[in-house]
Amino acid sequence: MDNKKLDELKRIKNEQGLTYEDIAEKSGIPLNTVQKVLGGKTKAPRASTVEAIRHQNLLRTVVVREWSELGILGAIILLRGVLTFLIHWEIKNEKNEIAQNEK
Repeated sequence: MDNKKLDELKRIKNEQGLTYEDIAEKSGIPLNTVQKVLGGKTKAPRASTVEAIRHQNLLRTVVVREWSELGILGAIILLRGVLTFLIHWEIKNEKNEIAQNEK
């Protein structure tokens, strides 16, 4: 993973006074994952996890001016929901795989 993206995340976190809990809640990523990624404990975080954390402020910055933009916003919200589901599913499967490998 590109360290520039992680550095950018840490800078934004500090500038905006966000806590790990804030980021976890807004991004849909589990708190312990956010802590490991931003705390540097995860040496090679998945790109999908970093992107979900990076885009945690997406919906707060959108302004709708026309009906056509509302349709686009709806598609973005739907895609974000699908991506959040897939990320959680991937994390769950990875945890299960790790648990099976430890047996």
